[in-house]
Amino acid sequence: MANPRDTKKIPITWTTVGGTDYSQVIKCNDFRDVGITAVGSGDIIVLASKEKRPDESPVDFTITSTIDNAYASVVIADETTPNTYVNTINPSGGTILAEVNTNLVTFICLTRSRNTVDAYISVCDNS
Repeated sequence: MANPRDTKKIPITWTTVGGTDYSQVIKCNDFRDVGITAVGSGDIIVLASKEKRPDESPVDFTITSTIDNAYASVVIADETTPNTYVNTINPSGGTILAEVNTNLVTFICLTRSRNTVDAYISVCDNS
């Protein structure tokens, strides 16, 4: 188990594009563990890409996924309910702790259904 001081908290900055709220793109290929803490009412979806471009730039999660800009929503381990994997986190007015499997993922981006739900990312290199 990683020492808590090895964990980095990444606050989310939301930007609305075409009526959908997107987080900033988070580079996660340097981290073994990527956790999500979500609080409030609404849905959060994690989009992920395995792209590794020569210039290290991420895909654009705000436009349609294509072969040259490939990403998809990913399954998330809901750590608040035993043996539960979900595509959407919905804290229903409470708090959910979740984890993203980032073995081959290079970048992630969160989307949210409305501004009554918020989140932050915790990352750790597991050293």
